[in-house]
Amino acid sequence: MPNSSRKLSVVSVCLFVSAAGPALADTPLQRFDLERMSIQPTAEASLATPAGRLLEAGTFQLAFLGHYERAPLTLRQDGEQVGEIVRDRLSFELSGAYALKNVELGFILPLVAHQQGDSLDSFGMTRPSAQAVGTPRLQARVGFLDERRGAPLALSAGIEVGVPVGGDSAFQRDETWTGEVRLSAGKQVGPLLFATQAGLRLRQATTVGSSVVGTEVPCLAAVATTGQGLRAELSVHSAIPLTHASAPLQVLGGVRYPVASRFELFAAGGPGFGSAPGIPTYRVMTGVALRAFSPMRHEAPAPVMPLAMAAPMALPTPPQAAPAEPPALVMPEPLREQVVATAPPAPPAPPAPPVKDTDSDSVADAVDNCPRQAGPASNQGCPASIPQFVIITPQQLEIRQKVFFATGRSRILPRSSALLTQVANVLINHPELNRVLIEGHTDSVGKVRTNRALSLARAEAVRQALIQRGVEPTRLMAVGRGPEVPVASNSTSNGREQNRRVEFHLVTQSSPMVSQLSPSER
Repeated sequence: MPNSSRKLSVVSVCLFVSAAGPALADTPLQRFDLERMSIQPTAEASLATPAGRLLEAGTFQLAFLGHYERAPLTLRQDGEQVGEIVRDRLSFELSGAYALKNVELGFILPLVAHQQGDSLDSFGMTRPSAQAVGTPRLQARVGFLDERRGAPLALSAGIEVGVPVGGDSAFQRDETWTGEVRLSAGKQVGPLLFATQAGLRLRQATTVGSSVVGTEVPCLAAVATTGQGLRAELSVHSAIPLTHASAPLQVLGGVRYPVASRFELFAAGGPGFGSAPGIPTYRVMTGVALRAFSPMRHEAPAPVMPLAMAAPMALPTPPQAAPAEPPALVMPEPLREQVVATAPPAPPAPPAPPVKDTDSDSVADAVDNCPRQAGPASNQGCPASIPQFVIITPQQLEIRQKVFFATGRSRILPRSSALLTQVANVLINHPELNRVLIEGHTDSVGKVRTNRALSLARAEAVRQALIQRGVEPTRLMAVGRGPEVPVASNSTSNGREQNRRVEFHLVTQSSPMVSQLSPSER
């Protein structure tokens, strides 16, 4: 029997250990969910938090995560570590999210694939199970504000419920149902996205050595870069315990990188600090996210002429005989003069409606890139200090510069950032241009199928860049034309360069392009 004066304290452990009684080698382990960090790989803003944003309505996103933790469960005696109940833990998570209009539903399914630790038979504890199914968690979020639609910031609220099923002896479940409510907010400042999140986590109080682990107020702060290529982020996670327990602290740094129009790789890791239960010495994770489908992605089955080149085809009409002329009516000269003199004058033509010109710069608002800032017509109605690369026409937004991509890839190069920002500003200033079709085109080098997929990926990358700059997603569609609509000969390098392009077509009910869309998209 151990000495009754021996005091045991548990660091990073959700387990009650009594040193006053006999050391029984088969003491059962209580049910606790050891994991203290919730990752959101299906969110587009950050791995740590959705930053107040919801997925685009109609989007279904999946993610698969591999997660390693070092020493998340250790045992100390009189301040000295005497063993590691869980020394190494490898787990996996499958998560998914589906967005309706202003509502997002999700799930997380964890699985412990392997964990091992020291033998602590002398302390009356058995080793935990090496594998087990974890606590499934169901999620729902509602959006209140959307920065991408003109709000000052993004704001959403969510709830997560943990179902008490899973391995009893693997530290993967609580005894009862658990729940958490969260409030998430985000604000983009230039290329950086700043986010914060706070909530209330409800769980059954459990004695952990000399402390009690239970209900707490989790909180985090994060900053992430934005854009279409490699993105980085840094987040700090903590919680305010409402029981007698120390506060956890974890730091997580990560990167995300798109490898195709629908796939994204991610990796993250960082240390844990303090003696709070469930905090490992460090953790690393990696995985892949898949956007399974989005209703705004379109790829036409057959090539279509761009709107600027399309023209209605006149049908031939059969010759018709000239109509017979009615007999002329001859009036006497005095009567003819009387009729002419007494005929009422023709009504005046209605006045043309005034052309709206908000900034009084002689450029109509309909074609003014800056309708609230005066500027010369030669600069599309914007101040001369802001050179314009976009021209509004009845059929499309013509661009005077190209959108440049990495060779053979859909990553937009930084040199095109100013152009896309200007396109986004024009669309924001002109809400009447409510549907824009973004067309990607390639040259004829390579396989048609590969080129068509690349052109679609590039068009979608431009679409996402405009969304990140504040354009409503429902106004934008992406389509890949591949090499099927050239504007120059593919037999020369200069011609191939011209054919590799992105075009912005304005879609109206009278546009030939409407026939390519489903009725719900028109």
